[in-house]
Amino acid sequence: MWAPLQKDPEPLQKYRETFLEQERNGVIEQTSTDRQQMEYFIPHQPVLRSYKNTTKLRIVFDASAKLRGRASLNEQLFREPVILPDLLGILLRWRTRIVSVTADLEKAFLQLGFEQKIET
Repeated sequence: MWAPLQKDPEPLQKYRETFLEQERNGVIEQTSTDRQQMEYFIPHQPVLRSYKNTTKLRIVFDASAKLRGRASLNEQLFREPVILPDLLGILLRWRTRIVSVTADLEKAFLQLGFEQKIET
């Protein structure tokens, strides 16, 4: 996947800019080289979509990837019960109204946070 980025410097520059923007916005952060802390490095790769008008390059993180002898990040996260309402019920009720409103939550999924636990 890195070959197209090496052939054309523009997507590689965009990839770097996207990382810097995500770091500025607190979406990602650099970790220390101190291996005493439990940390997880998420593999990532670019997705190039030249036909798109808005986002031609998107960074995809793979939190399901496992490191040798360790669980994936997805496996380590606490899974809370699903508290979202039933989607079918929402859609059926939505159709009964005269006026409906929709919204686009751009980049909302990048705003997830994790609580750091300090164990003594």
